[in-house]
Amino acid sequence: NALGGAWSGAAANNTAVGNDAMAANLTSAAVDNTTIGYQAGTAITSGASNVVIGSGAGVAITTANKTIFIGQGAGEAVTVTNTSNVSDGTVGIGFEAHKDLTSGTGNIGIGYYANRSVTSGARNLAIGYQSNKELQTGNDNVMIGYNAAASANDAGFDYNVGIGNYVFDGVASGIDAEGNVA
Repeated sequence: NALGGAWSGAAANNTAVGNDAMAANLTSAAVDNTTIGYQAGTAITSGASNVVIGSGAGVAITTANKTIFIGQGAGEAVTVTNTSNVSDGTVGIGFEAHKDLTSGTGNIGIGYYANRSVTSGARNLAIGYQSNKELQTGNDNVMIGYNAAASANDAGFDYNVGIGNYVFDGVASGIDAEGNVA
């Protein structure tokens, strides 16, 4: 049932492999998408230039453009990549990387649960197992390492750079941490 929906106009250069992959009704704006896996990109309607690989990856994408989600549940909640639908280059690679992202732009999460809970935070880079796992709305953070800032979840967690295992992992809810390097 890949590409199970109706195609409208010039929807072109799309590739879907897997049950219910890219199964929605595609408009002419839906071009150059690649989806592989059970329900991968199943809701894409007019999104373009997306790469979605993994069971349930990018399952809610409708109009997002130029995103990459690889891994089971990666980018699961993404519908659009920001409010104006501009191309943003969001990348999530790993089990449930960017799972809760709804409207944050320019985020990169690589690793198991990397940037998992980010919903509207922007320009966060998380590399490593559970790096930035609980962060929801923080912006402009760079976390590299095993459990780097894994429990930091305050809206005031912005402009921080942390490199190393467990760095910033002790930042509790309600604690604003801005502009720190560790």
